[in-house]
Amino acid sequence: MAGPGMTGRIVVLGGAGRLGRAAAEAFKSAGWQVASLVRGSSAGSAAPGTEIIEVDARDAQAVIAATSGADVVLHALNVPYADWERLAPALADTAIAAARESRATLIFPGNLYNYGAGMPARIDETTSMHPTSRKGAIRVAIETRMRGAAEGGLRTIVVRAGDYLGGEGRGSWFDRIIVKGIAAGRLTYPGPLDTMHEWAYLPDVAQAMVQLAERRERLAVCDAWICRPRGDGARIPCRRFTRLPAGLQDRLRTVAIVENDGPRRASFPRAHRYFLSVVDAACHRRGPAHRNHRRYSAHAA
Repeated sequence: MAGPGMTGRIVVLGGAGRLGRAAAEAFKSAGWQVASLVRGSSAGSAAPGTEIIEVDARDAQAVIAATSGADVVLHALNVPYADWERLAPALADTAIAAARESRATLIFPGNLYNYGAGMPARIDETTSMHPTSRKGAIRVAIETRMRGAAEGGLRTIVVRAGDYLGGEGRGSWFDRIIVKGIAAGRLTYPGPLDTMHEWAYLPDVAQAMVQLAERRERLAVCDAWICRPRGDGARIPCRRFTRLPAGLQDRLRTVAIVENDGPRRASFPRAHRYFLSVVDAACHRRGPAHRNHRRYSAHAA
């Protein structure tokens, strides 16, 4: 039986993407041999110090050849929403085939679309899935294929999380919409301010993948895990974004938060740690919290 510190070689499919890069960096830091599979044009975005493999992920046989000898295959390939129905299932099949051929463990980043609009307030690994959107149905279909592969002996780990924030690069609706105008002192929220939302700090998700991969032989053949944040800071209403320490309030101008019914004015009366991670993600910095306080006040003063 393998111990909890078991490492090896991992091939990250989609190594130049936001998740792929974060995961490659986390595995490399943990002592793994890491290969980043990328398109030729995106090789510069892969994690430094990893082996770069330039392959068109749509070429299944080329991907299978590139992952030969892997102990773990991470399926971090993603495509624009408009192409999900056409490309996402085929890419998942390629990842399954590549992991099966190498007798590797397949890791897949799950999301919350699977549960549908009527999902319960709290979910866990046993919560039933009832997708109510096309995207949700596609994700359920992909995971169903992976469970089928697991029944044939392919070890599969699904790491499920909310919307990503933080890490290198940009690309989520968090940084494309919510904090896009933060340098000008503006937050934009696409919905009611009191709506709760699940966020996942991307470096934490990557670290969870490392820890599960190192324990892969001690897990069920098909295992699903929910990546929960530390504490309760990642499931909060948007109103709590707009809190900074008392004492900075007089140095900050009022911020406009856009709702469906038009702009709403909000001020900054008190502190909340999570807002610091909003600023941190927007600035792509990992400095101490008080540095982020000063950085934001400099932008908004």
